[in-house]
Amino acid sequence: MTVFVDTSALLAHLDQSDRSHAAATAYVEGSLAEVLVTHNYVVLETAAVLKRKGGDQATRAFFSAWVPALRIHWIDPTVHATAAAAYVASLPSSVSLVDRVSFAVMRHLGISAAFAFDPHFAGEGFALVA
Repeated sequence: MTVFVDTSALLAHLDQSDRSHAAATAYVEGSLAEVLVTHNYVVLETAAVLKRKGGDQATRAFFSAWVPALRIHWIDPTVHATAAAAYVASLPSSVSLVDRVSFAVMRHLGISAAFAFDPHFAGEGFALVA
């Protein structure tokens, strides 16, 4: 099965103080046969938050352990424009532009499940796996 990986799941797995850390770790340990997909905006968002909250060591761990394990979909101008239009149309919603890009990528790639702790994914009709 192909599963989309969101920033919320990556942060939960990498931060032992995160309230979803145990669930994230349990999922990671049991998901060896799954194809894990994300996009370059999630990588950027995760790296920025880790650098700010976890420092250099957490950021290095992300790039050495997680990034090589992910299939990274690079956002093209069409997907970006579609997501940006959905983002602007949904204002003042709390759904971020990165989430809107994630939803567009998932729909484009036919991915119905997300490794995420962000309730917006379920709100968009995606199944949460953790």
